[in-house]
Amino acid sequence: MLSPKHRSAIFGVILTCLVPTAGATDVDTTYFQGLWKINAACDDDNGEYMFLRDNGTLEYGRRGTAEAVGFWATENSVLDMEMLAAPASFQDIETALVNFTKRDIYTMQVLPVQHEENSFEAVAGIGDKMGMTNWKRCK
Repeated sequence: MLSPKHRSAIFGVILTCLVPTAGATDVDTTYFQGLWKINAACDDDNGEYMFLRDNGTLEYGRRGTAEAVGFWATENSVLDMEMLAAPASFQDIETALVNFTKRDIYTMQVLPVQHEENSFEAVAGIGDKMGMTNWKRCK
């Protein structure tokens, strides 16, 4: 698993290399507030969601059930999240996350590389796993 120091270094490389070519601009903290679906349509009741409240707290879940809670903040347009997740929260989402099996604090970073008013595409990292995600604002 990558240490926070190594993960930050990787995000630094992404910031340096990807963002200027992707046409990304600074994203204000208030942009992230609200209910987002991740890689799913707003009417998909089984899809992943992230509710980012204006007080810096978050709720992540699927099928209308919270699976993780925590805190979020932004710095330099990067969304940083610390969340407490229940055992097996990530098991059926992605085979690459099969080792995330215990109740623990997980750090997730999301770097928007393209954004519109109610959606953005981003590089997301949790633990030592990274991938592209699509977020749609639903409320």
